[in-house]
Amino acid sequence: MKIRWLCRTLLMLISVGVLGSFSDSVAQGSEKITTSLKCATRYQEPENLYDFKKRVKEYQDNGSWDKTNACVVQEAFKALKKYESMPGKKAIVSDIDDTALNNRPIIFKQDFGYVRDIYRDWEILGQSIAIEPVRALCNYAFTHGFAVFFITGRREDQRTTTENNLRRAGYLGWTHVYFKPMDFEGSSAAEFKRKWRQEIVDQGYTIVVNIGDQKSDLEGEPQALSNFKLSNPAYLIP
Repeated sequence: MKIRWLCRTLLMLISVGVLGSFSDSVAQGSEKITTSLKCATRYQEPENLYDFKKRVKEYQDNGSWDKTNACVVQEAFKALKKYESMPGKKAIVSDIDDTALNNRPIIFKQDFGYVRDIYRDWEILGQSIAIEPVRALCNYAFTHGFAVFFITGRREDQRTTTENNLRRAGYLGWTHVYFKPMDFEGSSAAEFKRKWRQEIVDQGYTIVVNIGDQKSDLEGEPQALSNFKLSNPAYLIP
């Protein structure tokens, strides 16, 4: 009886077009999804932020980030050694954050967000460890006749904590650390970093190597004889 009743019910639904409407709506929904994908492709929808952050974390966790930077520094070592016999005053320049010192713990803790007060508290703690290949490069330079200069986006009022952190992280020494001027309000870090490189050159140095994790660490005149950019997919500083 139940089977016979079910069959009669299905026939009735078909006769009044309910099932047809349901199947049509499913098809229309599929078409709408297809249309959405077509539009996203046409206008080049960017990668989903969740997926991108996941890939950056995997890049860190599987060691690829460190391996990429080690490869870059290996090339910087080759350049440095090539200039060892060059006469005159020779210098290398290094950025600090995510070049000389590793800030990835706070980057991942903040889920790639940036709140200046939180980052400043992190910097004041002075607990960042060295990015080992860069430390090896700077210490080699320091013990082989090169002047070592750091140019950082941190402000001048962070000098003491920053220099203490560099020492704690194993950097043997340097000639000077240049900070972002307290009154700087420019649109790009390249503006003040270029200015400090000019000051180094004006002291009679030839900058043979410049290394940083941002393009703005390397842009503008004067240029080093060799520039090296480390990997940093976590953020961009213009």
